[in-house]
Amino acid sequence: MSRPMMSTCGFCGGMHRVGERCPERIYRKAKTVQVQLRNSGRWQRTRREIKERDMHLCQVCMTGRHNTLRLYNSAELEVHHIIPLSVDVDLAYEPDNLVTLCRYHHKMAHDDKIGADELKTIVSIPPALLALNFGRSPTPHSHLNMRGRKKF
Repeated sequence: MSRPMMSTCGFCGGMHRVGERCPERIYRKAKTVQVQLRNSGRWQRTRREIKERDMHLCQVCMTGRHNTLRLYNSAELEVHHIIPLSVDVDLAYEPDNLVTLCRYHHKMAHDDKIGADELKTIVSIPPALLALNFGRSPTPHSHLNMRGRKKF
């Protein structure tokens, strides 16, 4: 009867079968294509360009929709893929597939509370005309900061 080949583990010091992973060691997960794209220099440049295109403002806030507190919101901005990378990675750097959103509206977009069609419509309107096209004026809360306190 043959015995399995064993070797000393460099992590825990115990004996394991050759080719077997140490159960005490935490292994890193392989990076997904989405993570690799988001860590690339090209993505960092594209993200910066999209924020500049959108005037460093949340584009949904500028429409006054979806519980907007401030019409001109430049806080906690993130760039959102309208068609997710998991659906079509070829659209990762496509400007028409990217929109600047605040963290609140970004979460709503990921929860499908703001649809892709609505976001595509918003992207198609130049940011400088966005608030005018939707006929919105500053919200009654525009005198408050993000925490609901008076600005002064």
